[in-house]
Amino acid sequence: MTLENFEEKLQIYLVEELDFWQPKFGNLVIKSFDLGVHPWHGYFEFSFLTKDEITKYGEAFRYDIGDWKYYNFNDFQENTQKPIHDLGLWMQNYYEKKKTRNGELFFEICAKLITNPKILEKFERYNLTDDFELTVYNPDDSTFQNYCLKK
Repeated sequence: MTLENFEEKLQIYLVEELDFWQPKFGNLVIKSFDLGVHPWHGYFEFSFLTKDEITKYGEAFRYDIGDWKYYNFNDFQENTQKPIHDLGLWMQNYYEKKKTRNGELFFEICAKLITNPKILEKFERYNLTDDFELTVYNPDDSTFQNYCLKK
């Protein structure tokens, strides 16, 4: 598989997941979607932050992704039968075997992916705040640089 194939397959999977989960989250007001990317572990975490959580805990709560009510709602680690599991293993292998040890590469690919018009269209079916944001962070970087905002 190439990086381009990886991106194409991840896009297909993300579209399917956003379609699948929309009925469950349709009544919630969503403030943020975080695509957690962990190349060294070979997994992805899809997480939603609600407006209610921001109201209750404050703006800084948006950085406490592991504490969000809908953190890792796709249960990546538990769903080894889903196609994204194989993509995660491929990403981990690429990260380790290519000796790039370059998580940046995957953060940038995933940020580009979730800001793609095809993905943005799927989010339009959700009840989003006016200041809804998409995020991809390096989980080891305490500055929380959002790769979706990099130019």
